Amino acid sequence: MNPSNPSSNCTPLRPADSGMGDFPVEISRDSESSLSGIGRQLTLRGLQVELSEPLPLGQEVGFRMNAMGGPLQARASVSRCTVLPEERYRVVLTFTSEMSASECEMLARLQALRRAHG
Repeated sequence: MNPSNPSSNCTPLRPADSGMGDFPVEISRDSESSLSGIGRQLTLRGLQVELSEPLPLGQEVGFRMNAMGGPLQARASVSRCTVLPEERYRVVLTFTSEMSASECEMLARLQALRRAHG
């Protein structure tokens, strides 16, 4: 993924604390069962997801989600894992695989929608 504006990489597509716009995410791990999570924030560089299990820092995972009617999937590395109340975990994933042109375009459209709707 090579966005033309590096400063846009850290711009969230929606506020992390808002319950509106959360999205289901499937996390796959090489030797363990998949996890279902709730996507809370998506940027051009990564994803913040809430899970029922912690993930170790540096672990490589795959993720899949549906965005704007189509699947979005990539590889990512665990950058941060924070304990939340009620045995939940906030996991920050940083993309490690290149996304296709159509996936980058999908992220850009989501970001434009976020800007248009505040």
